[in-house]
Amino acid sequence: MEQLTKKVGRICNDWNSGAATCGERYLPPHRISMGVSCFIDDEEDVYAALLDTGSAVSLVGDVLAEELLSKHDPVDPPLRSTMTHRLSGASPSGPLIRIKVTLIANQGGSNLEVDSIVMACPEWQGPPIVLGRNGFLEAVRVGLERTRVGKEYLFYFGQSI
Repeated sequence: MEQLTKKVGRICNDWNSGAATCGERYLPPHRISMGVSCFIDDEEDVYAALLDTGSAVSLVGDVLAEELLSKHDPVDPPLRSTMTHRLSGASPSGPLIRIKVTLIANQGGSNLEVDSIVMACPEWQGPPIVLGRNGFLEAVRVGLERTRVGKEYLFYFGQSI
């Protein structure tokens, strides 16, 4: 894995802790344009999540949302009990819950666990997991580098300060 560095004064600090492939994924009926692989909570199942820097909200939908709602209480004290945002032509809403999202470093380095706050929307029919700005990306440093293979990217990540 190529290690990215950030120069602070005369010292170069490590910028990322892991790297992964990122790109187009198909989860019928959804086409995820920037898909990243992750674990949710302590499950061993690998999920493909939409990395959406333009989305103000992070969310889980469908069956996964129902499962997580049965295991997690809404955020207390509530930051906001519901949050609405226009995403893919819809306005999802639902309780906010705290979960662990682990980015999988399949190109080197180490996996990154992120304490995340996501909206749980069982009725959401878009991509099952959307990793947006609030609740997820605000806690992560990210960098993308186009590879020479199709529409694949190298996704560099590290803990934000």
